[in-house]
Amino acid sequence: MNLDFSLKNVKCDENLKNKVLLAINKLSKKRDDKSHLLYHLNPSSNCLKEIKNEADRLASFSDTLIVVGIGGSSLSSKIFESIKKKRRVIFFEGIDERQIIEKLSSLKIENCSLNIISKSGNTLETITNSAILIEKFKKNVGKNWKERAILTASEGSGKLQTWAKKEKIKMLEIPTAVGGRFSSFTPVGLLPSSFLALEIEKIASGVEKGLENGFNKQLKENYSALLSLFYLYTNFKGFSNIYLWGFGKVSQSLSLWIQQLWDESLGKGGFGLSVIPLKGSEDEHSVLQLLVEGPQNFSTVFFTDNYKKIKINNNQRRFIGIGKQIKFFNDLNLSLKEGAKNHLVKNKVPLLEFSLGKPDEEEISKVMTQFIISTLIIAEVFNINPFGQSGVEESKKITTSLIF
Repeated sequence: MNLDFSLKNVKCDENLKNKVLLAINKLSKKRDDKSHLLYHLNPSSNCLKEIKNEADRLASFSDTLIVVGIGGSSLSSKIFESIKKKRRVIFFEGIDERQIIEKLSSLKIENCSLNIISKSGNTLETITNSAILIEKFKKNVGKNWKERAILTASEGSGKLQTWAKKEKIKMLEIPTAVGGRFSSFTPVGLLPSSFLALEIEKIASGVEKGLENGFNKQLKENYSALLSLFYLYTNFKGFSNIYLWGFGKVSQSLSLWIQQLWDESLGKGGFGLSVIPLKGSEDEHSVLQLLVEGPQNFSTVFFTDNYKKIKINNNQRRFIGIGKQIKFFNDLNLSLKEGAKNHLVKNKVPLLEFSLGKPDEEEISKVMTQFIISTLIIAEVFNINPFGQSGVEESKKITTSLIF
């Protein structure tokens, strides 16, 4: 992985660097605190073993895992799913009748298992989609349907926990100290990953490496610190937006996950930047015009990877009209990224570039861990609580008044 933080459009002063270093020192003391996220971030060997056993059991009679969850309950699994997959994972997230009908029509329920994910057990969208799917499983699988269902949740008295206990449905636990958007390395992200035949031990190894790097006191070598400085620099410059520009499926999935991580954790007390994911060269045709000639109130992070599988042959090269230096289709993708990036550099836009190399389980979990630590660092600098989302509660109350 290569993180380029040396572009001339970004220059952080020593005072800001000292604040970040102080935040790292404070956070390092919380790693042994059982009530803090950092204590639970890396999964234990016992946790990995239980998850792998359950994934193998489900895979023994199903080739598709239906994941019912939204936000932090699905976004991390989508990142892992984009790396590689041996089996299928289908996500039911929001309430969209067209998508529900389309997905159900594409599934043979008798070849599926069901993983319902909700930390609280009360997520409306998850309960709604579960109600439909549970009926489908009962109808198509019969009395053994319960063997195919797993609830991933924290201990509590939510609707889904109460249902699972009554029906004697297997439950995998999300530690209470781990909020939904931080739960990638709990059963939330690890069960679907293991079902896909990813090596979850490598995910845990990547988390450990991300933690090691994230608490490195040498800021130039600490990617979490550099990410934090970039976010803080954008804020102190008075900019309101950070665009996350992902070139490739893994990068785009990562951008959507970061959007929730930073927005929901850091958008508090009048603080916070709008994190806006962009999609590869597609958005060069829709957004670049605005970025170049519109309000200059943003910074940009570019994400790429070096996944190269499809070679360009001579006939294709002549048809496209490109030089011999372009050997793979992804070389074209990276050239398009360079065009957009260098144009923004000329416009003096603050830029940061993440090259994920050839992302595997270890590499991507290391990067995700570094973003989680960056979130905690930024929160420490601004003295805000990165956990919870009180700004969402009023919306939930209004919804409740409309449907009950």
